[in-house]
Amino acid sequence: MDLLSYVGIHQDRWNVVLWLVKTLTIIQPVVMESLDQNSLHQSVASFGDNDLDLDSVTSKPVIFERPELFQQGQTKPSLDEMTDSSQAPTIESLQIRDQIGQVLQAVGCMIVEATKQTEEASRVTMSYVYQILALLHTQNFIPHSLYYYEPAQDPSVLQRPPTLRMLSSRILSTLSDATWRAQEQDALSDAAAAGAEYSYRGYELPGARYKLRVHELGPEVWLEAVLWSCVEGGYVKEAAGIVAVMSRESGENSWSVINWDAIQNPTARFPPKKGKVDVDSAKRQVRGQGTGVLGSSIEGYSGEPPAVDMGPRTISSEVIAAIVDGLVTLVRPNTEDGGLTPPSAQYFIAVCKRLLEREKFGLESSSWNSIMIRMIESYAFDLDISPAVMEHLLDLAPTYRQELEALNSPDAPGSPAQSYVADYSAASLGLLHATLEVYCRKGNVAGALRTFKKLQNHVDTNRIRSMNLFGERVRLGIQEGLDDKDIGRASGTTLPGMNRDIPVPILALFLDLLSRARLHDLGRWLIYADDIDGPVISPALYGDPILQPTLLRFATSTADVDLLAKVNDKLISPISRDTLSALLHCQIMLGKWDSALGMIEYTTKERHFELTASDVMVIARKVLTTKPETFENGKGGKGQNILSSVLRGQYFRNPHPSTARDYTEARIRNQIIRILATLPEPMSLIAIPLVRSNGQETASISLPTEAFNILLEGVVERNGALAGQQFLETWSMETKETPSSKHRQKDAIQEEKVVLPDVQTLRIILRPLLQAQRQAADETRVEDITSMEYADLMRRDDLEHLDDIEKGKTHNLRSSDKAKRVRVNPSKPDPLLDWGVAMYKKLGLTNNDIEEEIPGYLSYTRSRPYRYTLL
Repeated sequence: MDLLSYVGIHQDRWNVVLWLVKTLTIIQPVVMESLDQNSLHQSVASFGDNDLDLDSVTSKPVIFERPELFQQGQTKPSLDEMTDSSQAPTIESLQIRDQIGQVLQAVGCMIVEATKQTEEASRVTMSYVYQILALLHTQNFIPHSLYYYEPAQDPSVLQRPPTLRMLSSRILSTLSDATWRAQEQDALSDAAAAGAEYSYRGYELPGARYKLRVHELGPEVWLEAVLWSCVEGGYVKEAAGIVAVMSRESGENSWSVINWDAIQNPTARFPPKKGKVDVDSAKRQVRGQGTGVLGSSIEGYSGEPPAVDMGPRTISSEVIAAIVDGLVTLVRPNTEDGGLTPPSAQYFIAVCKRLLEREKFGLESSSWNSIMIRMIESYAFDLDISPAVMEHLLDLAPTYRQELEALNSPDAPGSPAQSYVADYSAASLGLLHATLEVYCRKGNVAGALRTFKKLQNHVDTNRIRSMNLFGERVRLGIQEGLDDKDIGRASGTTLPGMNRDIPVPILALFLDLLSRARLHDLGRWLIYADDIDGPVISPALYGDPILQPTLLRFATSTADVDLLAKVNDKLISPISRDTLSALLHCQIMLGKWDSALGMIEYTTKERHFELTASDVMVIARKVLTTKPETFENGKGGKGQNILSSVLRGQYFRNPHPSTARDYTEARIRNQIIRILATLPEPMSLIAIPLVRSNGQETASISLPTEAFNILLEGVVERNGALAGQQFLETWSMETKETPSSKHRQKDAIQEEKVVLPDVQTLRIILRPLLQAQRQAADETRVEDITSMEYADLMRRDDLEHLDDIEKGKTHNLRSSDKAKRVRVNPSKPDPLLDWGVAMYKKLGLTNNDIEEEIPGYLSYTRSRPYRYTLL
């Protein structure tokens, strides 16, 4: 609740409220400009922690130091200069506008609160509301256009209904009456204080005649007036704040909406709503003369009920639509110049949408798709930087025929207005695809999964609604006795919102993301789902050159031999570079070194493609994670020989002597050699003899994060999460800073920082730990070990019992008999998780994002150090 409402309603200090409003609207240019803002801050800061509640703050005086109007030695202005009205702040000044907006918002909240009070309390609250509104009228803070109405030439244009125009005489009479009553009460109080009596020859003087003749209007009319004053006065944010307060009411206190068409003709398209409007009186006030000009039977002093009765807790849908339209125009990258950030605007728009949908109303002549497009065209946010903003904005997307079925949608079939709000827009679908793409490129698994789920729900909802409507049309056709041909013409419509197909480039990114995150079950569902319309990735897409590399990588990750065979059958020459790379990686990970060597020779000699850093890292990873007994059988030796040949540059092209030498490829190769030299045997035995320290070819160069992550997975798989952390810190740019060459030590290998980690890098390191904790959650015995120690047990047991990938089994952490006897002790600290959280924050992840990555960790560490529950 705002301060003015609290002081007035809860503390019954209405005299303070009136004084504050008068100060802000009448004498504030003098008072507010002279206050020292520093003294204000110091006075507020002087409250103790126990005083920070509204009762304490509003009952304790705030003492301001007397401001020094003129500095020592400064020439004092003349009296003419001090009284120059042109220098006084006006309604156009931002400071005064903000204050008037806050007063209007407080008045709106008072009216909402009055509807929940008893009859007597509500009458008291409304009497002070009348005085505040009267004061705003006299100071010209209420737009003059509020009581003017002229029908628009285009009936599809959003316009204010004539309700306030028809009730203007009663509104102004009520405000005048309230003002005179207040002045009369003040006069009585002053007279009583002075010892005078308000009587003549012993008889009390009667009150004025007018106070018996004004018929009270309901709180709904006054709230309608306040909302339209905010809209037309430029206080849209404040109007949205009032709507947010209204939307929080529920049960018998909930608010609803109705539009002017329902008031004029409730039997045409709208069911009559008991107690909401007096239809007959409304018709008598509006003359049907073609132009819709109002009649002249408006008067304020009548005992008859008002011509228009908004009904209990009911406002016009037109004002809500106007607020939504105004909110879109306020969207800014920041809150400067009275603007709204996209998340704030989206929140208020969503509140307005829910209020409209309570009574099946829409945006009059606009559409929710157009609102989303306008938000994007405001350039207030960048989708590539803030996809979460777009994700929340998509909550506004309408479903199939939702807007056409709204009670206030255009009722003329085929009219331009109806086509504008029809369901032929693909905006929602396109924005969902764009958001999914951004999340996939950023490696944000949680965001991608949320967006994909929202995409599926959007399509499914539209399809279900379409089928239900089709079934209803068929049922009605049978009842009317139509033949099969006529019933068949009522077939359902296929619209863009019912198409679940995802563009192939985005689909490839999504499947790659699932592969890296080890979400293989969802990936299999995309490929093998037995839905009625087939899987998302149908066999027809296996031949798409953009999707083929992704399918090959997924098949390799899951050891899906059938999928490999199906994709291979669809390969068409010439094969793309990305597809060749995926095939090479597949052969390497399956341990088929002869096939891999043949592909390397074909790729480099026949197709003249260079081996990439990722290609080299895949070879290194396989060699690193190959079990020792494999080397004894001679299989692992082939991989070592191939890696050694690649690192020596055997499969890289030599430049022509006549061309300028490009050292990029050689520098990357030598950088990889130095990285591999820091790993244990057999990698160090291969790499250390190849380390060079002289020449331009040995200069440091940054490596692609994707390539580094490939090797990092091998390090974590073989040596555990802690070794992965140490390996990353050795080469990560996040550990800053690379010393200059003159300060380097002899062991230059340990000094270079050539990798910029991403979210996937941290996932690779933390994955064994999180999997260990998930496994530990099912154990029964508790021993005093940390999650790190448990993960190490799991890793060693896994290496002991790991089956070869070529046997069709994927690498998953499994628990041995020894590991089954322990459980993680959550009370002990896990430094690796703390480090992971710190690194996530360095990468710009919010607390919500970190909760998605490490469920439960932050919520437990806030209350209990190092205590968490995961997955």
